[in-house]
Amino acid sequence: MSFNEPILLEIAGGVYAVNEFGLATVFVVEGTQRALVIDTGMGYCDMRAIVEKITAKPYTVVLTHGHLDHAGGWDLFDEVWLHPADRERAECVTAAERIASGQRMRGLEGDPDTWDYGPENVREWKRLPKIRDLADGMEFDLGDRKIICVHTPGHSAGSCSFIDPARRLLFSGDACNVSLRVTDGGPETALKGLMRLKTLEGLFDRNFNGHMAYASGMTHISMPQTTLDDCIAAMRLILDGKAKPVTRTWSKYSGGWTASFIYGAVTVTWRVDGEEA
Repeated sequence: MSFNEPILLEIAGGVYAVNEFGLATVFVVEGTQRALVIDTGMGYCDMRAIVEKITAKPYTVVLTHGHLDHAGGWDLFDEVWLHPADRERAECVTAAERIASGQRMRGLEGDPDTWDYGPENVREWKRLPKIRDLADGMEFDLGDRKIICVHTPGHSAGSCSFIDPARRLLFSGDACNVSLRVTDGGPETALKGLMRLKTLEGLFDRNFNGHMAYASGMTHISMPQTTLDDCIAAMRLILDGKAKPVTRTWSKYSGGWTASFIYGAVTVTWRVDGEEA
């Protein structure tokens, strides 16, 4: 059995997760007056049509960061909000890159035929949306709730997370999860972003990252409760030179050497260009 449509799940009152073929998760947070769409997926489906089936209310689209699996479907929308540090990255994403990434995801967890999608699903962008600048501390008023933007760099320079205090939810994109890839600025930059989240941890109980149902996985669950603290502790050990054992590998994806370190529930991977395995 394979699935040829994204899977939709209500994960909290008025909060919906759209599983785009195991490639990425898009969230829709609906308030009494407006809705907020968090990320646009990789662009393998008509995400705008799905959003407009979920809510009839006017909505705002925000991006956690500019990587292809979060900004790949942004051409379907008229306007999106993105941190300016990731704008150039997002604008340079190509259809070929999205196709290659989609093929690479197949079979990473279980059956490669779980999802029925292929290169034919990917569109060449005909236009870009109007891009507005996200900034740390911005609030999006949905009527009965306000969603807070938190700048959490590390995975990318412009990574942002979003907090819904009314439902006590964190939407962390790729900035705070059990498989944290630090690709911009190094562990020191990532630690600053994580500590910014730590100051706000009283506002959320659950942390949903941008890949809730990864590859062929079907489970829609939040990150373990220890994820934020484990990420912070791992970064500190790396910076203090006390992270052991560390595995070094050549990353074809990033074109450089990477190091990985496991602490608690978290595996952290970061760039170590210039070092040998």
